[in-house]
Amino acid sequence: MPLSIKFPLYGSTLVTGPYNVSLSFPGPSSIISKSIGLKESSILLVPNISYITKVIEGNLGIADNMVKQSLFKNLSNPISTNSEGVFTRFAENTNSGIGDINKLKDNKGRLKIRESDINLELDKDIGFKMLETIALKSMFETQKPYIGVASIVIDSIGDIEDIIARLAPLLSVSPLTTKSKKPSVNAGSGNKPKAIGFKGGDTKEKIKELQNLTSGGTTSDEEGNVKKGDNTDSNTTESNIGNLNKDRYEIISTVYSTGQFDPNVNYKYIYIDLPPEINKKPQLEEEPEDIDELDKYKPETLILGVYKEDGTPLNPYEKLKVKVIRNGAEEVVDTPFKKASWVTQSDKWKLGENASEWPSFNDPYYVWKKGLKQKTSNKKPDGFSLKKYKKGDKNILTKEEAIEGNPVISRFDKSDTTEYLKYYTDVLGFELSKSGLPKSEQISIKSEILKSLDIKQQLENSILYGQLSNNSVYKKDGKHPNGFPDTMRKLFKPIKIFSAEAEADENLKKYALSVGERPGMIWVDPETDYKLKVIKVKPSTSIRVSSDTKEGATEIKTISLSNNNTLFKFKNNESFNVKLVRNLSNDVITQNNITEFSLSNWNYVDNNTPNNLETYNIEISGENPFEFYRKNKTHKWNLDNGRKAEIIKQGEYYFYKEFKLVNGVRKEIPSSGIIKLENNQKIFVENSKITKWIYYQNKLNSGNLPKLNQQKTFNIDIKTLNVDESVKNTPSYSTQITTNDNTPGKIVNPGDLTKEILVNGKFSKGKYGHGSEDEPQNVDSIKRFMLTESDTETYYIIEGVLESANNNEEGAGSTDENSNTNKSDSGNYYRIPHALGVFKVFIKLLIKIFSKLVPQASQLISLFKSPFSFVVDILIDKLGEHFGPLSKDSINKLKTSLEVSPNQYRTTKDYVKARQKPINESRLKNYVYINEFNGELRTLLDGPALIPFNILGKSLPFGMDLKMDRILKKPPVKLIFPDIKAKSGNSSSKSGNGGNNAPFKDKTNRNEIVPALSNGSLSTEEALRKLDNSYPFNTQFNVREETTSIEYSTGEYLPGVDYNYIYINEDVKLLLDQVDELIKQGDDESLLKANQLMNQAIELDPDNSYLNGKKKELKNILEDSGPNTQPLFKLLLGIITLPIKIVFCIVEYILNFFKSLTNPFTLPAKMVEFLSFKWILTFFTPKGILDMMGVKFDPLLIKVILENAFAKKENGEWLISDDTEIDNITDVINIALIKPLPVYTYGQLRQSPKILSLSLLPILKLLEKIINGIIKFLWSILGIEAIIKAPTMKLSSDDGSLSAEELSKLINNDNVGDLLNPIDESEDNGDGTGSKLDQFVYEIKLPNGDIIKKTSLEELNKYMENNSEFNYEKNF
Repeated sequence: MPLSIKFPLYGSTLVTGPYNVSLSFPGPSSIISKSIGLKESSILLVPNISYITKVIEGNLGIADNMVKQSLFKNLSNPISTNSEGVFTRFAENTNSGIGDINKLKDNKGRLKIRESDINLELDKDIGFKMLETIALKSMFETQKPYIGVASIVIDSIGDIEDIIARLAPLLSVSPLTTKSKKPSVNAGSGNKPKAIGFKGGDTKEKIKELQNLTSGGTTSDEEGNVKKGDNTDSNTTESNIGNLNKDRYEIISTVYSTGQFDPNVNYKYIYIDLPPEINKKPQLEEEPEDIDELDKYKPETLILGVYKEDGTPLNPYEKLKVKVIRNGAEEVVDTPFKKASWVTQSDKWKLGENASEWPSFNDPYYVWKKGLKQKTSNKKPDGFSLKKYKKGDKNILTKEEAIEGNPVISRFDKSDTTEYLKYYTDVLGFELSKSGLPKSEQISIKSEILKSLDIKQQLENSILYGQLSNNSVYKKDGKHPNGFPDTMRKLFKPIKIFSAEAEADENLKKYALSVGERPGMIWVDPETDYKLKVIKVKPSTSIRVSSDTKEGATEIKTISLSNNNTLFKFKNNESFNVKLVRNLSNDVITQNNITEFSLSNWNYVDNNTPNNLETYNIEISGENPFEFYRKNKTHKWNLDNGRKAEIIKQGEYYFYKEFKLVNGVRKEIPSSGIIKLENNQKIFVENSKITKWIYYQNKLNSGNLPKLNQQKTFNIDIKTLNVDESVKNTPSYSTQITTNDNTPGKIVNPGDLTKEILVNGKFSKGKYGHGSEDEPQNVDSIKRFMLTESDTETYYIIEGVLESANNNEEGAGSTDENSNTNKSDSGNYYRIPHALGVFKVFIKLLIKIFSKLVPQASQLISLFKSPFSFVVDILIDKLGEHFGPLSKDSINKLKTSLEVSPNQYRTTKDYVKARQKPINESRLKNYVYINEFNGELRTLLDGPALIPFNILGKSLPFGMDLKMDRILKKPPVKLIFPDIKAKSGNSSSKSGNGGNNAPFKDKTNRNEIVPALSNGSLSTEEALRKLDNSYPFNTQFNVREETTSIEYSTGEYLPGVDYNYIYINEDVKLLLDQVDELIKQGDDESLLKANQLMNQAIELDPDNSYLNGKKKELKNILEDSGPNTQPLFKLLLGIITLPIKIVFCIVEYILNFFKSLTNPFTLPAKMVEFLSFKWILTFFTPKGILDMMGVKFDPLLIKVILENAFAKKENGEWLISDDTEIDNITDVINIALIKPLPVYTYGQLRQSPKILSLSLLPILKLLEKIINGIIKFLWSILGIEAIIKAPTMKLSSDDGSLSAEELSKLINNDNVGDLLNPIDESEDNGDGTGSKLDQFVYEIKLPNGDIIKKTSLEELNKYMENNSEFNYEKNF
């Protein structure tokens, strides 16, 4: 399936979000899993562990299915089904597991067999099953390095997914408002797939399972040298033959058949419950939290600057001044206080005594325009306006496509880019210091990464979208339309601050000392580590702060500037309620259940300016009745108009009732509100119930309130309600602290107030961070206490709250995943600050790539460039495990046989018998021959196996050689390479300007040129020019031959020596040079190709004795190498090396791709390119795979050879003589994995025309299925099937009947589409052919003559099973 257009952002809309980034997605049902009998879904980048496990077990069912299909074909043949005896004998001899054949008969007694009726179990140590097991297990061992690389790739892609999620806001049209769900919580929903990084997902678990599967076995070191796991058998030294699985298991308990251990009993020990490695459950590491590990050392809140009302910095240490009158003149003098000492006393302030604000970057150099004029400046020139990017423009700084509407930035101040680079360099250095890599590697990686970091783009994004940038919208506040003065819009720099906790961190300490810095200094980047907010600080004579007590309760304290204070209380500390109404502002203060009430600075309007016209209405009340009613539970009195009133206590409550007596009958009158009693006391009544007894009411003003530096106390007697008033003086600059029970504290000097009381937590309860048009930010206001009555200045602070500690913004409503609005649960989303801070995360990714992926991928490439001993060692190990003749038992028996000496026996017969005995007791008996006359031992297994191996354009043939009889002295199997000295020949003549890479001439030209020259239709000059490009040259028409060089057998010319001169022209010399190179390769394919070229050379100069002699030498080499080739090893080596060549290309691409990741902002497009996996298809074309495997087909050439073989001259003689070799036989079919076809003559072909028929069906079928199994295996590792189904190679039809044209189309093409669609599912074109190629047709003839056609054998068999009542005549 193709990538979704929404990939990888998956936003509600592509341009606005919110985004649900995922680099994985579920695909269709897995065809790969289906091939092993499982029903599973495919998921991109999630390994198909089930299939990989089957590969590890060496059992994909390839051999079983092949044999089963073959048996079914034979058993369903009319010869079998029409003869019960033939059927029975064949079924029994082939161990097909048919069972009772009577169950197979239909109602007419005819045998009807289905493929599912065959139940066979092949021996794993012989035949195709053995080949499958060894090939798959060996292949898996060779691919362990790749699986290691793939695991890192998937893990790194998970990191990239997180980076893209962080970047997503910047990819939208509204960066400031767009949110992006964190992959760790992205469980997917609807058409939005689950993220790779989702904590509840199975990607990491599958990677761990994959790593478990690859533990142990054969590996390589950092230089690519082969090394073995702990299970190596040292007794077999180089060969490792006979290795058994040496897994270490712990014996939990032993149960003896005799009940208890008997030393005289020879027990047979059976080990049970030994779990295979593949059943081990992955031990998953706990996933780290998604925060910077240094955040724990950063302050939770920071004050980044203090600013005056005009936006200029305010020095918090500046002395507060007051005006005084001295000697009749006004004078300004210093107070003992600093203007913003409360800021500097706070832990939020990290800038020391000489700073007013956090360091910030300079303005960038914008491009300004005025008509056609342009200027570059960091200040706005008069009359100019900002130039902005248009759609399609390229960004000047990044060279990438610009964002429409962004201002054009030309450059930055050099000091700014230098400081930013210093920051990231230090972050990079610290991260590398934790990697454990050698210092030299750290330096190298650091250098590579720094080359790739695009500091300019990071700085540009920060300036454009910083939290105080022009793009961050604040609501209008007073005279500032943008919320606060523009001079405060800044981009703060990352700087280092000291942390005592960080000083104790061993990693940080070690790194700091290594770079010569003080331990404890950590980087803080306000723009990305913190959410910022502008806060207006207003002076007030009274502020309230909260703090947590040791007991866990919250304590509220009121801090007041005590210019004056009014105190209300009861003499006996009776609790009461108070209601105070401030008449000028209509402010109402209510407090309940208090024992004292304090009113400070009564005459200050807006808490700043004294105003003696201020008045208050106060009411003090309570729930306890007046003294009289405490003593009297009921009381009545008369009102006017005949009404009466009474107060009566009923239970715990008092009730007030009014009534009249009408004709002696009591009639109640409803009462509510404030009621005045007979003695002018007041109560408050609700539905007759008294809810409030009013003890004191009064109007307060300048006449009864205290003056400056006075405290007046109103002391109320609860019994009499009399009020005593008293006044006392208080000190200047005094402050009063009132706790949450409203108990006034002592009067203190403001300078004595502690910082814990002044500042605790963040100042605002509102949103911190960016503002947008839809959700503008607010400038919140807080109050500060006035140090003096002259301390009336309003100023601003910029506060930051640590993002990782405050990532759940408050707000009403539930989370809306389809909206960018700030709802609760916002800690699950990334926003613009995360996008701006992405470089730190990107650096960690690059470190992982360069410290883990690059070394492991480079190691694999180094290993796969020369994998000779690696491959051979693995193959030997698996042969020892699964090939009976090379098992440990067989090898030991062979050693026993070889150790038998003739000196120990009187007769040769006894000696031979003794030698034969251990052989007959082992699986070697069918492979080892003992000469009955002399006891000489020979084996059928001996021989070399040499295969071509081409990688990076280099031909590196290698192989292995088995000689069983040398096992007593050295390993029987060894790695071999072509014997160049023994096989390479030298020409006796050398051309002056020859070259090995010159093209062959076109021999069809001469037949056209010669007649044209003879009849005059071609000029002599033109004919000579054309003859230069044709051959043979040594004819009567070649008038331009000359001797270019001479080589003498004596080295130099010696007078008196009778030399025999042999002339060789340039074209022959070119052929001979290539022949020599091919002989050096030494493998069968190269030798046969050399023979073909040798024949062409002789055709050019048939009478040349040197060439004929060389041909004879080559023939001898061919005869020597052919019979001795070990076919089993050759086949296995070819199969095992196929994925090595493919994986080499894949890993090379992966390495180059990940090295190209130099800019985090290009990752989305890069990952679309990578995860489409279109690039991988270039390594899986039909022709490409066959070339890698050394399989070459040209079926059409069979027709040509047969036509030539039976062509005759006019006199009736054969056109080609009987003894002429078919020199291009290897072009018909040549499979490097098996022995090539022999060199036939045309005479032999005429005697047996079918000699070239394709009798290689079984091996072709095996290759086809193994190749497809390898492709599925490689697809399974990265879960590619979710997006592209595994290509399928087709080498033959189901019954082997392929026309030459069909074979040629299938094999000799570079179109991967034929792999992805091996069966033509398109409609007929109308001319009887399919759109891709003519598929194979299977016909059966019914008894009535009807013809049934099917396009696959599977369809045909299914039809026959469903219609078993017929006997069929097949025609394939």
